[in-house]
Amino acid sequence: MPSHQPHPPAQGPGAYGDGDFIDTDKYNDDSTHNDVNELTFRGRALILENLVDMISTPIFIAEGDDMYVCSTLEDAEVALEPIDVRAGIYRGFDAAGRYLNITTDGKGVSITLGEETPSHARELTELIRSFMVACGAVDAVYRARDLTDLVEAAKRYIV
Repeated sequence: MPSHQPHPPAQGPGAYGDGDFIDTDKYNDDSTHNDVNELTFRGRALILENLVDMISTPIFIAEGDDMYVCSTLEDAEVALEPIDVRAGIYRGFDAAGRYLNITTDGKGVSITLGEETPSHARELTELIRSFMVACGAVDAVYRARDLTDLVEAAKRYIV
């Protein structure tokens, strides 16, 4: 029966497990696995990026006092300029009031879910109200009872 000797730990710069995560092919993986090595948790950011189906439309992109209302996630990504995304001038929300992460690689724009629970509904409500009043839709704002009513009224501003 052959004897199996464990490999000695790698040593020196760039060695696996040196904890700096800056060398080629290394990343800080906070994954966890069960007893049979099935992936049970891959990290919150990756999970949120993959929950595109949770995003409720329309998409609201706030830029100062102005707002883009986009019927799809793809329309919102195309409407935004990478240089402005890099400058951080946009805030994004889905129709339920979930915060959206807006990023760029310099050539295109990517929008992903920033949270699972819509904790920005109040902020979105106020942004839509201000935007619609500025557009002259005061009656629609006063008829709206909640965020759902405001989202429905704001659909007429879809770009």
